[in-house]
Amino acid sequence: MNKQSFSKNKKNVFRKNKIIYEPEDDVLNIWLSDKPYEYGEDDGNLIITHYTKDDEPVYIEVLFASRFFKDAGPDFSKRAKKAEDKIKNVHTISIPLEIKKT
Repeated sequence: MNKQSFSKNKKNVFRKNKIIYEPEDDVLNIWLSDKPYEYGEDDGNLIITHYTKDDEPVYIEVLFASRFFKDAGPDFSKRAKKAEDKIKNVHTISIPLEIKKT
C-alpha cells in the first residue's frame, strides 16, 4: 500500500451527505468521520482510504467509480450490505471484488 502525506493543517469539512459522487472526475467519496486526515493509502485497486494520525479511517475515494460498480457485478449490493454491517463494529471494510483492467 502506498501512503500519501497530506498537510497537517489541512481542514476537512464533514459533509451532510456522507456519500458524494463527482461525475466530472468519476470519483465516489464516502465520508466516515469529520476528523482531519493525515494520510491516504492506495490499495492498488482504485480505492484510496484516508486516515487520521491515529490510523482511523476518515473517508474512502473510489476512483473510476462507474467502472468499479459496473465491474462489481450483480451481487455487489449483497456484499456491500455485509460490509456495511461489519463497519458498525470495525473501522475498516473489505469487499471481495475483481476489477477487469482494460
